[in-house]
Amino acid sequence: MDKLIEETAKHVFKIDNLRPFQKEIIKEIISGFNSDNGSLIAILPTGGGKSLCFQLPAVLATGITIIIYPILALIRDQSNSLNKLNIKHVVLTSENDKKKALLDIMSGGKKIVITSMESLMNPVILSFLSTKKISLIVFDEAHTVISWGESFRPTYLSSKDVIKRLNPNQTLAFTATLDSYTEKRLSSLIFLTKPKIIQASMNRENIIYHRVRSLFPLMDIVMLLSDKSKRPAIVFTSSRKRTEELALKLSKYFNTMYYHAGLSSASRLEIEKAFFNSKDSVMVATVAYGMGVNKKDIKSVIHYDISKTASDYLQESGRAGRDGSIAHAYVLIKPDEDSPLKEVFSSNGCIREKLISLMGKELLDECQGCDGCMNIYTPCWGEKEILKYVKLFRFLFTKNTLLKFLKRKKIFNNIGERELRRAIDILLKEKKLKSFFSHIF
Repeated sequence: MDKLIEETAKHVFKIDNLRPFQKEIIKEIISGFNSDNGSLIAILPTGGGKSLCFQLPAVLATGITIIIYPILALIRDQSNSLNKLNIKHVVLTSENDKKKALLDIMSGGKKIVITSMESLMNPVILSFLSTKKISLIVFDEAHTVISWGESFRPTYLSSKDVIKRLNPNQTLAFTATLDSYTEKRLSSLIFLTKPKIIQASMNRENIIYHRVRSLFPLMDIVMLLSDKSKRPAIVFTSSRKRTEELALKLSKYFNTMYYHAGLSSASRLEIEKAFFNSKDSVMVATVAYGMGVNKKDIKSVIHYDISKTASDYLQESGRAGRDGSIAHAYVLIKPDEDSPLKEVFSSNGCIREKLISLMGKELLDECQGCDGCMNIYTPCWGEKEILKYVKLFRFLFTKNTLLKFLKRKKIFNNIGERELRRAIDILLKEKKLKSFFSHIF
């Protein structure tokens, strides 16, 4: 079996050496080709090469492999990668010709199907595929079965009914992050038998975690990304509106684009291609891009809004450094931030260890780099200048005169009075200004 796997990897996928976990997972899947309702959960960190773990067995399987993705961007990305390798497959989505795809499957020439759960549940498609031998059903980014299915993708909650109808030899779930709750819910929703779990470390050693106590979030991003070695970069926000507004403001400084689920399919495709081909662009995105195009050279990920869970944060920050080079993940900590993860980044101690602990795991090695271990915040934009001016003229200032003075300084020309007032209030609350003039405010 080892020789077959190695030769297939080399001649079909142009890969000379498999990573240890890749080989273990592939062998496990191939060993189960003749099983009845086999189940496997494979957990590999973003950039760990998980696609190969089901692509290679799909090539060797005698029956059909159905790969289910949560978003069209991933379907397109997977299709593109298979096209480059000349691996025949069909795509079943709302954007594709379903009749032609089914004819291609019927002819026997194409036995890999890439689709979404909504398309798979189309009565015609489901009825057709139920008459075929299904070797593998693969859920990629499987954590979304839970995190999305219980909110705005209810079709995922019917996954087990689909599995029963199609009766595959094996059902496989792949994800980069999985906490204990999601693991249990996943097992109950998609598997007919108890799944075997193969897990690599969630620790992305090449990503360094940073925290920025932010007074002026926009300018913090500009400051961080002014270093060209930190681009291409992704900036994550929590809303579509903020994504567009922030992209517009950042476009004064960088080649910036934005991405969210509210855009048309054609627009998203155009943006994906532009960003994929860029060398120093900035993408402002909602979590819709958290599992986006497989762009390997992303140098930085910045969270304007902190993710709600450790699983989401590790998934999103894991878009950086997929080529194995050193990358950076920054979190902007704002006073009005309400994420449960705020404490992880605000308090002392190792950020990496805390994130992995929240996933129910232990960090087995030393931290490879984070601001928590060094007990520092990455300096925030504007604070040093405000404190410098106050120190020079501390006997003259009240809050209003300080605001007027700062607005006349070139560095604050593009900062609104509301933002400046908010920054001063934060510094007062933190007692950074107390020794200078807080008594006269």
